[in-house]
Amino acid sequence: MKDSLARSPDLSLGSDAAFCSSMSSDCGTTLLSLLEGLTSPNADIRRSAEGALAKQEALPGFQTTLCRLAVDPSQSIPMRQLALTIVKRNVKNRWGDLAADEQNGIREILAKDIFEPNSTVRKLVHACAAQCAAQTALQGWEHVLDSVVQTMQNPAAQRDRRAVCFDLLQVFQDEAGPEVAGHLLNLEGSLRSLAVDTNVDLVARWKALDLFSSSAAIVAEQAVSKAQRSELAAGVLKGWLPVVEQMARSGDVLTVLAAVRAVSRLLQRLGSSMKPILDADMDPVCEFIRNAQAQYVNLVVNSEEGGIDEEEDGGPTTLLVQFCELLSSVVSKSKLRSIVKGKTAVVLELLASYCQITESQMAEWSDDPATFLANEDDDFAALTVRLSAEGMAAEMLEAFSSEAFKAIIEVATALVRDGTAASANPYAWKKTEVGLLMTGWACEAINHHGEKRKPIAQVDNLVKVAAGIVGQEDSPPFLRLRGLALLAKISDYMKSCFTADCYSVLQHSLQAMQPKNHICLRLIATRAFCQYLRICAAQRPDECNQLLLSGGGFQSIGSLMSWSGEGLADESMHLCIEALTSITRYSPESIVAVSDDFLALTMSLWDRAAMDPLVHLQVLDLLSCACAVDPSLLGKVSSTVTPKIRQCLSNPDEYESHTVGSSIELLSILLKRSTVPYPEDMWSCVKPLLSLCLHTTDAPLIQNACDTLLYVVRRAPMEQLEQSKAMILSTLERLLNADELDDSAAMFAGPLITAVVERMGSALGPQFMQAMLQRLLAARAQHLVQSLLVVFARLVHANPVEVVDAMASFTIPLEGKAATGLEALMAMWCVTASKVAARDSRTILLTALIKLIDSRAPALLNVRTRTPLPVRLIEVLTSGLEYEVKRDRQRSHVRGATLLNDLIDTSGDIDGSDDDDEEELSEEDAYNEILGQLEEYAEDSDSDGDSEEEEVHDPLLDGVVLKMTILDAFRRWEAQNHPWLAECPAEVKERLGNAIPKAMQQLKEADQPA
Repeated sequence: MKDSLARSPDLSLGSDAAFCSSMSSDCGTTLLSLLEGLTSPNADIRRSAEGALAKQEALPGFQTTLCRLAVDPSQSIPMRQLALTIVKRNVKNRWGDLAADEQNGIREILAKDIFEPNSTVRKLVHACAAQCAAQTALQGWEHVLDSVVQTMQNPAAQRDRRAVCFDLLQVFQDEAGPEVAGHLLNLEGSLRSLAVDTNVDLVARWKALDLFSSSAAIVAEQAVSKAQRSELAAGVLKGWLPVVEQMARSGDVLTVLAAVRAVSRLLQRLGSSMKPILDADMDPVCEFIRNAQAQYVNLVVNSEEGGIDEEEDGGPTTLLVQFCELLSSVVSKSKLRSIVKGKTAVVLELLASYCQITESQMAEWSDDPATFLANEDDDFAALTVRLSAEGMAAEMLEAFSSEAFKAIIEVATALVRDGTAASANPYAWKKTEVGLLMTGWACEAINHHGEKRKPIAQVDNLVKVAAGIVGQEDSPPFLRLRGLALLAKISDYMKSCFTADCYSVLQHSLQAMQPKNHICLRLIATRAFCQYLRICAAQRPDECNQLLLSGGGFQSIGSLMSWSGEGLADESMHLCIEALTSITRYSPESIVAVSDDFLALTMSLWDRAAMDPLVHLQVLDLLSCACAVDPSLLGKVSSTVTPKIRQCLSNPDEYESHTVGSSIELLSILLKRSTVPYPEDMWSCVKPLLSLCLHTTDAPLIQNACDTLLYVVRRAPMEQLEQSKAMILSTLERLLNADELDDSAAMFAGPLITAVVERMGSALGPQFMQAMLQRLLAARAQHLVQSLLVVFARLVHANPVEVVDAMASFTIPLEGKAATGLEALMAMWCVTASKVAARDSRTILLTALIKLIDSRAPALLNVRTRTPLPVRLIEVLTSGLEYEVKRDRQRSHVRGATLLNDLIDTSGDIDGSDDDDEEELSEEDAYNEILGQLEEYAEDSDSDGDSEEEEVHDPLLDGVVLKMTILDAFRRWEAQNHPWLAECPAEVKERLGNAIPKAMQQLKEADQPA
């Protein structure tokens, strides 16, 4: 066939004519040629076949012909598989285009072939049949399902044939829609008869239960009323409760698993109405699990040959995981908790043997430590009995904390006692390991007791056992690491109740980190080391420094960092960075003593993290801590990293964007920490930074660069600043060019412009304010608008008349008309000022308006506005005062509540005021207030937490209380009989009359002079 296909001149040239012309004369042969063409390694032949197929698929009868070929046993298996795949696709996409006769023909062909001998082809036949049924909402397939169920019931049916029936029904249930579940429920009598028929093999019986329970769960999910679910629940209990109980008592693991799975499904969909079936199931399942303990321990836990292989349908592990999930579901439902309450200890004892670490797990984790960490952290780990039992225990602690906590500690104590007592048994340590593992499940409650300084005798005994184990180098590594993991989890309890022993734990952690130990032990020891260094460094700083220098801590970290085990590189890097950061924070003297080794490790981490932005952030945090430790270390860090920074900023296109961003952040840390004048190696990075600002369009990079340049402009001596003045001014010019950079790139332009004006104002040309105004008018981002307005406000504070005259001296297009710069600025200012929520920005903007009014600059009277500008300015200040009153009143009402409640809970007039015109914060006000709070937090917070960092004091904000300043201004203008105030309309004066007394009362209540 392939030879004839290859010799076809039409086909080899990429034409589909050969297929089309011969279709009518020899349909079967042509169809086979088409299918073989689709699998040809020759691209031209494949394209020809695909084109021919696209044409033939639309022809009447083609799908039926393809179906017949697919079920023809004389054809090759690959051709039949391909034909069925095409049929399934076309049934899904073209069913509505087929004539009724062809639809019936396809249905008939597939229905006759459901017992296809070849399993691979049979699965595709079932999938095609299910897709057909899905297109017709099962119509036309009911008799097929009925016939299949009858075949399953036939005692004479062969086991394999019955298994095919179950497979078909499962595929239909999964792919043919909820109608299948509804039809199977109509046949539940037949399924129940099959489930209780002792003449039928046990597998078929539990599969019948499985099929029914999944169908009932689907129907329950589709039910639209409580009455429908209640009727379904009653039917389930009446007909299937004895069946489930019988299955649970079968003694066969797969059958018991089917019973547990059925109860779980029904419980999830039908809730507490399934309590009787749960009661009937619980005791026999627990008995089965208890009786299987010894066999499981021998064949799974302690077997070095891999234990029991799970079958496709499950096995002991699947049963235990399903059982734990069932109990978790029971505990989470208040109406069902009584089934488990009072039996927590019994359940934990039942599962304890199954939670022991297995020989196969130890082998797997030794080969793949990343999998071990995933299980430790429950992070995308495969389901295991240990993880499922831990999840169940967490639900119990949530539902009945006291009983669950007591049960966990009691069971853990018994396990540890049994494990230590049977020391002659080489596997006895696994019981001790489970006891320590279970204790860790209650770590939150244990630490809570520690915070209250309420030691618990049983916990203390467990702690002593764990502390003894971690110091024994001959202990099994997985037992030793479990002790360290527990001590790390309950470090707060240890700090309160075992203060004197914390240093010993730190020593043992450091010993366990050494390269000679098992890699999994080293990983957990590193975590424990970080916890206990934090505790011990404050108590015994000198001893901790000496321990780190003499105990090989840095060498152990370096060795762990170089671990190249598959899948562990990222995890080891994170742990190494965490350990180095802990040492830098809590034991800085040791870092200074080994600064060269420290920097070598850190730079190695920096280079390895080139493709990982999260790791780069961690390294940045580490270097930030290091720079704050000691001036000499800052100098070494600078001389080490500045060549890398300079290289990166000079050639940004050669690096990942996050690497360039991290380099800018690192330079920012150095510029912030360094003394001035800046060292030459540090200053040499400023020019490439400015060059980057002048050429890149990457908004986040420009934002970072602007933030970093702030330190240059604010801190550098003028002698150094003069060297880069031209590039700094060019950077400002680019930031103000809306045609070149969008709003996000210029987001942090305002603070930088302010700093340049303060340090280099004389270098700014007369066009500067015009360029800044044009950028302001073009801005759409509210943050940028406010930021640029604040710059203008600062200029007004310095010299209001000069700014007014300068802005009035030029014209600018505004909404298609020519306007003076002053008119455009005042329009933006008046519209924006009342919407500004950030405390500092609002204060600067509104107090600048007071300066303008006090100046009585003549040019202000010439501004063309619908409302005279003087009146408009008074209105804006009035709105500002009202906003301050509303905000403070709101906060006083809900003091102590969360920020969200502070801003949203505006119901009622709590102080009993009868002023109908008093309004709470509007939704927009609340939103702006949230933004303001976040901005204030960003302004006030220190990114690296160093309280000694030099703060930038703003003279425009020092000692200024906005409400008081506005009040003073209005009272002063009233006393002066200010003409602009006198010109205000009655409405504005009335608003002022309401706001001023309230503001004065608030100031009085706050013990501030009114």
